[in-house]
Amino acid sequence: RIYKLTLGYEHFSVARVLHNIGIMYAYKDERDIAMKCFKKSLSIRISASELGDADLSVADSLCWMGKIHRENEELFDARECFMVAHKTKSAILGTHHPECADVLHNIGVVCDDLNLHPQSLSCYSQALAIRRANVTDVYDVTGMNEVCETLNCIATVYRTTGERQKALQFYQQSLKRRVRIVSAVISDKDQISTLLRTYEDVISLLKLEVSESNEKSDMLGQIGKLLLEMGKLYDNRLRKLSKAMLYYQRALEVFKEMKNYKRIGD
Repeated sequence: RIYKLTLGYEHFSVARVLHNIGIMYAYKDERDIAMKCFKKSLSIRISASELGDADLSVADSLCWMGKIHRENEELFDARECFMVAHKTKSAILGTHHPECADVLHNIGVVCDDLNLHPQSLSCYSQALAIRRANVTDVYDVTGMNEVCETLNCIATVYRTTGERQKALQFYQQSLKRRVRIVSAVISDKDQISTLLRTYEDVISLLKLEVSESNEKSDMLGQIGKLLLEMGKLYDNRLRKLSKAMLYYQRALEVFKEMKNYKRIGD
């Protein structure tokens, strides 16, 4: 209100406040009010900026509008918002900027919603290349998480389209990194939960491969090893002993089936 009175209704600062109010309502899941704030903010930003709609703040508004459109299942509107935002961010920040990867990832998600899997794979692949290039080191937890997020999305697309071996390949890449992430953080239950879900994704695909393969020993060994690692997570990191025992028992059953007495001893 103060900004409106002192600077005028169409000032950039008013747009910024409206944008932040929109974010607040979006987090409260009051999407209609949030969308009104973002639309008004967008209108002011376009008219107030010397660059018009080719302004980063405009792209930011469009990204938030895209998220709300997707939550409202207005998928074509969501994709349009993200695509325009990506065009603007790429022109200003460069095509290899992390923010461009974020928008590409979101376009991929919406394309998945629309069952446009070739398009989603293209977006995810571009996002993955950018995110990988921007990981600073093995202890860059945020960067590694973003890489894993995109790897999992690619794996899910391949799983949906029936390309199990490709799905397994990308889930395993994600799993390797998520293990590293969890080893780098002291006590983050969300990270551990995400890692456990990735273990389950890999195990479920390996079980399907086992059922159709003549060479079962190697894959059964992988399943047993993963179940054992899950048991250790529940045991040593989450302190859920009954859950840990369940996974230890499942691993034991696999190693008994393989007659892998060394593993049974472990």
